[in-house]
Amino acid sequence: MSYTGPSNTTSQRFTTFDSLYAHLRNTYPAPLLPPGKARDPSLTDAISSLYLHPTLEAALHILNADLPSAHFLVRHMQAAPAVAGMYLHGILHRIEGDYDNARCWYVDVAQEGCGAFQEVWEAASSSDDRRGNGNDGKDARGGGGSAKEEDELPKPQRLRHLNPRAAEFIDAIQTLHGQRRSASPFSSSHQEESRLTHLSAHELTTVMSWCVREYGAGVWTDARPAWVRPGEEERKIGNMMVSEGEGRRKF
Repeated sequence: MSYTGPSNTTSQRFTTFDSLYAHLRNTYPAPLLPPGKARDPSLTDAISSLYLHPTLEAALHILNADLPSAHFLVRHMQAAPAVAGMYLHGILHRIEGDYDNARCWYVDVAQEGCGAFQEVWEAASSSDDRRGNGNDGKDARGGGGSAKEEDELPKPQRLRHLNPRAAEFIDAIQTLHGQRRSASPFSSSHQEESRLTHLSAHELTTVMSWCVREYGAGVWTDARPAWVRPGEEERKIGNMMVSEGEGRRKF
């Protein structure tokens, strides 16, 4: 029997943002540690074919653990005003295990006043307070210290001053990842992994909801208004990213 290529049955099942998003949320846990590969490679084309705003497309790829496809998109959104894309860039690096790079992106979006970032960590702060997991009196937006002291710190370390809970989240995931890699006998409990997975899901779904409110979940055939000063290399790559069907998407 000859091989005819991957089945497109999965792609045909999901023709709307809502159906595809619900499938990813209901089928897989939120990504937490570096994935070996995309959870369902057949969804890559299904996601791209929706022609969503690039932040939503990138977020769906992240939920599918397809980090290369997400990274292509967030590279176009590396500065304000594309703050949601910047935040997704940080989330992507958090999941792939590049923790200091993730911290740098979180610092950038915190300093830019990204609405999605604020929603995530204000809600996380309230949830921690309800469970009695306070943070020594420090709120989600700052950990004390003067602006001058913060500026003198290496960039990844500034996150602890700007947003202690976000910093604790990345620290805890990095610890879990290190224990997994070393097969440490002092590995974290299942309860801790569940807590972090729940918070990862909260982060991604909150960002997704923010982007839907901000950009809508409709078609963006021309994605160029979402980009921030793409370079020549990105334009060349974008021109090769052609989806079959209803024409060529502009990058």
